[in-house]
Amino acid sequence: MKVIITIPDLRMGGAEKMSVTQAEGLARKGFDVTLLTVYKAQDFYTVPKGVKRLALNLHHARKNILGKIKSLRTLYKTFKEMKPDVVISNMMVNVAALSILLKIKTIFAEHMQLDKTDIGLQKKFVLNKAAYSVFLSGNDERYFKKHRFKSAPRVIQNPAVKLAPLTDKKPEFLKPGKNAVAVGRLVPEKGFDILIRAWKKVAKKHEDWHLSIVGDGPLKSNLEDLIKENKLDGSVTLAGQYKDIANVYKNADIFILSSRQEGFPLALCEAMAWGAPPVAFDCETGPSDIIKNNHSGVLLNEQTASELAGGINFLIEHEDKRAQFAKNAAEITKRLGLEEYINKYADLCRG
Repeated sequence: MKVIITIPDLRMGGAEKMSVTQAEGLARKGFDVTLLTVYKAQDFYTVPKGVKRLALNLHHARKNILGKIKSLRTLYKTFKEMKPDVVISNMMVNVAALSILLKIKTIFAEHMQLDKTDIGLQKKFVLNKAAYSVFLSGNDERYFKKHRFKSAPRVIQNPAVKLAPLTDKKPEFLKPGKNAVAVGRLVPEKGFDILIRAWKKVAKKHEDWHLSIVGDGPLKSNLEDLIKENKLDGSVTLAGQYKDIANVYKNADIFILSSRQEGFPLALCEAMAWGAPPVAFDCETGPSDIIKNNHSGVLLNEQTASELAGGINFLIEHEDKRAQFAKNAAEITKRLGLEEYINKYADLCRG
């Protein structure tokens, strides 16, 4: 069975990583898999063996109507030539819509909180006409059913995988003392501005702790300014993108998720798999499906710097709790297994 998995690009991000995971898992199960990226961007993730790679590099496709028409024409020709049996569209509504119109079995995978996305005419068409619409949480499925969309809804949560480190070397940006870590694109949704303000309160009490924020994005200069403004230059590091993310989780004493909203945060799953005790805002979807409050981590109700600082300080100041949460967090791999994740997508392709 020939499967095309689409994603805008392969920059650092949870949906991008899951596209690679889908491709690798389905290829391992005997599917003929092509991973197709539409827009031009340098790959952060490596495409695994056994998976074909097609990069259209349509760098003008997002800029104007003419560019979008050209990109759809290219995609049309690509699908006609490749004749896939199934298209799995990760976050790409336009690709899913075209695939449906070409009468290709289409699985639309939403990686954001559904009710926080723009549900225009094209997305309504996809949610009604795709063979399956896949969500990361039960809340999204309930929203889908409430609005009476007609494709078959499925909830497939991201797996928690204990990634293998690429080297034994501790990342240079992590300090010899205690390290708190946050990972994600530097965008408003991730709440790193709240985290930096919270860390000012943490640093006053715990000078031996250091915060590293791993990732890149459009808010980098804003966050650099915020770090300087709060005189945290020696206490907070914007580490940029980092390939050996497993070594980051391995050496983290605390993992922080400051997101204002989430789908199903992959970084949180991976950090917990390595036994990094987490503190997170209990945003509408995601963290509460992963963290059991006061058992495998700390969930915070209010999205404020004071609340976040309190949660971080609690973990810092209660070493026994931190150790217990770390042990319990690592059990996430038993509940959110990789093989189950791949099997669910394989069943949708065959079904």
